[in-house]
Amino acid sequence: EVTNDPIVIANANDVALCTGDTAILYGSGASTYLWNNGVVNNQFFVPIASNNYVVMGTDNNGCSGYDSIDVNVYEVPNIFLGNDTTICDSVDLLLDAGNSASAFLWSNSSTAQQYLFSPSLPGIYTIWVEGNNNGTCFDSDTIDITVQDCTSSVNEVEGIDLNIYPSPAT
Repeated sequence: EVTNDPIVIANANDVALCTGDTAILYGSGASTYLWNNGVVNNQFFVPIASNNYVVMGTDNNGCSGYDSIDVNVYEVPNIFLGNDTTICDSVDLLLDAGNSASAFLWSNSSTAQQYLFSPSLPGIYTIWVEGNNNGTCFDSDTIDITVQDCTSSVNEVEGIDLNIYPSPAT
């Protein structure tokens, strides 16, 4: 009797994960499955790097077929805008989301790594940014910026007695 090799399928689609995430790979179309890289069929494992995983499926007649799947592992970005801060209304503040992400989205819809905050009025502003790697691994941060009116003159300061004398003549 002639039998055909089994048509083995590994999961069906490639997998994208973040560092530290678990994956589960499984084959179908055969009776038993043997994966490379120490993977056990249909059991969780933690891939440490992107790799191609190959499964050999064997049917009850001893015939084998193969398939493979790519598992892509991406770093989780580390986004930090700094501590909340206070600035004057005439001062620009350059915010930098760092270079650990491949894409960015700021609260003003900018997609650059850096954002130049240029306040025009005093107040408290909350600015956020989200970064991701390959659309898979995300991180975000928020900063509160208190903007003060720093154009006050000495005459507007309350509660201070100030005496100004001319320089002595020489």
